[in-house]
Amino acid sequence: PFDATMLERINAKRFEMNLDPVTLSQVIFHFIHRFAALIILITAQILMVLSFKAYKNVSVVMQSIYILEGLLMIQIILGILTVLTQKEPYLTSVHVMMGAAVLGMAVLLF
Repeated sequence: PFDATMLERINAKRFEMNLDPVTLSQVIFHFIHRFAALIILITAQILMVLSFKAYKNVSVVMQSIYILEGLLMIQIILGILTVLTQKEPYLTSVHVMMGAAVLGMAVLLF
């Protein structure tokens, strides 16, 4: 769990990688962010399956659903790359912008 021992292990690993130490609140924030992303992904998939069934004959809605699904997949990939590149600034900015695009498209669609 989230305790001092876990934080010491994380910061020891970060020290080996020549990175600055992190605080427990930063670790918890990032955990919540990733958990929320998982919940959003699962919820979006459920809503998309239901939408496919309800609107399969409405081409405008189906096109919007495909676009939203594509944006969501790109967002997930960008999130993974943001972590792997240790928050490279341009990539992180695109990840944030894509998040806004996903939210905007979801609001327009639903």
